Amino acid sequence: LIKRYGMKCAFCDISEEKILEAAHIIPIGGKHNGSDHPGNGLILCRNCHKLQEEGIVLIEPDTYKLKTILEGMTLIELKIKRNDLNHLNQDYYLQSNKD
Repeated sequence: LIKRYGMKCAFCDISEEKILEAAHIIPIGGKHNGSDHPGNGLILCRNCHKLQEEGIVLIEPDTYKLKTILEGMTLIELKIKRNDLNHLNQDYYLQSNKD
């Protein structure tokens, strides 16, 4: 993932290596049935990873737009600088998640 996306959080652009983690775009297991394939991964900081894991920040699968479910709260207020993941290589993700 680091080779593909670099050492930067895909949501907020933080580049402090000590707090960056691998995350799944589509959660594995359960109702989501996401893959453990690298194409289903991205780099997030711990804060953004927690927001995504808890379902507070969602990734729209068709548009890669980010949205929050917190009423009255914006992505900017959550310190998320990006509105979408279009800066990442989605072609790789789409090919690896066709099944």
